[in-house]
Amino acid sequence: MSTESKERVVGVALCGFGRAGRIHFNGIRQNRHCELKYVVDLPKATVTVGDSTLKVGDVVRSVLAEHRMEQAKIVDGSKFREVLEDPTVDAVVVATPTDTHEHYVKQALIAGKAVFCEKPIAGDIEDTAHCYDVAAAVQQPLYCAFQRRFDPGYMKIHRQVRE
Repeated sequence: MSTESKERVVGVALCGFGRAGRIHFNGIRQNRHCELKYVVDLPKATVTVGDSTLKVGDVVRSVLAEHRMEQAKIVDGSKFREVLEDPTVDAVVVATPTDTHEHYVKQALIAGKAVFCEKPIAGDIEDTAHCYDVAAAVQQPLYCAFQRRFDPGYMKIHRQVRE
């Protein structure tokens, strides 16, 4: 009889592949307990990199290939519902433009997914509170990424490093 237990791997959908999305992508790919299932963005949209104009989907595809993660699917944001219907997706990371956070958060929670969202979760305190109410109602965690750069301890260390 084997005493070895299989470690649980969390299937993750990453919404947004811009600056914050790339940071979270690196965290996901470096965590052996996570498997990136989807990148949700606007694959046909273009982005300028240096003197080149590239499709977002091509950039994402290149990064996935660079890290041998081609199994992750690239999906347009308009098809987010299909991502949420995939039973292998356990959690959603929201790193899209700010005005879309609430939309992605609520849809993911209602679909029974855990959610980690860049700040702010919503446009105002009432809508943010409602997102947390939805999370409580569906018994799923909702985490907000928030850098504590104004925390007194952090500020003290920052001052010491600068001096």
